[in-house]
Amino acid sequence: MLTAAGVMVVMLITVLGRMAVKNVLVDRAHIDNSFTQGVLTGMREGKPVRARYTTGGERRINWERKYPFADIEKLPEKPAKVQEEPQRAEKNESWLRRKIKKLAAWPLGKMKRLANLSQGKAKKMMQKFKSEKNQISGWTGSRLLAYPYWVEAGRGYEDALDWHLMNPSRRVVSLEDDVWSFITNKHDMTESALAVTEFSQWVKERDINFIYIQAPCKVDNYGDFSVNGRLDFSNHNADELLARLRDKGVDTLDLRENLHEWAKEDGVTYHDFFFKTDHHWKPETALRSAKVVAERLKNYGIPVDDSHLNLDSFEVQIMSEVFLGSQGKKVTLAKTEAEDFSVLYPKFPTKFHFVIPSRDVNEVGDFTVAYNKACMADQPFYDVRTGDPYQMYSYGRSAIEYFDNLLLPASGKRILLLRDSYANPFGPFLALGVKELSMVCLNNYTGSLHSFIEEYKPDVVMVMCIAGDLGGEKVDRKTHRHYFDFR
Repeated sequence: MLTAAGVMVVMLITVLGRMAVKNVLVDRAHIDNSFTQGVLTGMREGKPVRARYTTGGERRINWERKYPFADIEKLPEKPAKVQEEPQRAEKNESWLRRKIKKLAAWPLGKMKRLANLSQGKAKKMMQKFKSEKNQISGWTGSRLLAYPYWVEAGRGYEDALDWHLMNPSRRVVSLEDDVWSFITNKHDMTESALAVTEFSQWVKERDINFIYIQAPCKVDNYGDFSVNGRLDFSNHNADELLARLRDKGVDTLDLRENLHEWAKEDGVTYHDFFFKTDHHWKPETALRSAKVVAERLKNYGIPVDDSHLNLDSFEVQIMSEVFLGSQGKKVTLAKTEAEDFSVLYPKFPTKFHFVIPSRDVNEVGDFTVAYNKACMADQPFYDVRTGDPYQMYSYGRSAIEYFDNLLLPASGKRILLLRDSYANPFGPFLALGVKELSMVCLNNYTGSLHSFIEEYKPDVVMVMCIAGDLGGEKVDRKTHRHYFDFR
């Protein structure tokens, strides 16, 4: 008991001490030196981010002004409530009878109003509690000295107790082969399927080809029986979505099946195509998948040079024990280990014009112009501000990115990829085989997708999402930042 109290006192002192340094020495006295930065290391308001526009660090652009929504695509206003005319009492019903019925209904109505009032108050109190809890947790985490290492110590304590229960707040489970994975709830994919179907029809009305690509997740659809269909329903959701799309005649490509075929051919496990501590696929898997998609693009009349889309055409540089992925950060180094990360360099001549407006990237050069080299530097595992090696590819997620392969002849054909973070390495590899490729991340882009397509005039539109990124049962159309809001 005394030990626990002592730990709490130490934690409180560090929080107050860092607040004093930040608010007094830095903000008011303007003392910003190695001492203050050393004390504030790890705070969101502390040490400057080293990487230029790393993950989540896009420059704000008013995309809605540049690509405005049409009036008919805006959310309809809620219709005003129509006052219904009271029904006339039957002629044969006396005044006394109506009065008795009204008095008899009063207690029940009063009880209902009180019940609704109690439920409303309870709901508001719960929402306020959750909000304050999140604020306190975020406030403490950003100011507590060595916060990630306190968490790491806690995970180690769980292991010491042999406590292997899943913490619902982390939603991370251990698969076989020391592989970690997030878990996804079961969803009704009706609304998502309808959104994709309607968008594909809108695209086809403009003589543009459309394909939905299902990217895989780490939970094996033909294995991981302790998790798949019991704790995690990402594959179930993807299966339902694909079935609905195919019933409506939407062209689809399921990359999960390719990974299973490769696992049999190579004599490896399905999990070998993913990082052990992260939810993303490895760059080598993205390269292999790019070749599959390139083959499909040929069916739409797109000139493709996929002769170099194989691992033999690349030099693989291994960065040893530099990567702790999203799931590894959740369980910390007390339960897992940092893993190697591979960087692929083409052995053949390359030349890109690569543009990311929101990150001030506009460069012409070889394949590595698509690499944010700041993310390759040695960086703290738990500092999410500076990015990680996976964010090196394509500079992470951005609202809009443009690739122009300057070594391929002009074809007049353009490809648009609506993507999530799985396309970080996938996009540059695919761009090696086609002339013009643009990528839009709807989670970052807040303008009208219809307006962008009308201006860009692609020949093929592709939607690619990981099975765990399918957006849930409802499509959020209020923020314009939902993966399946295709307006």
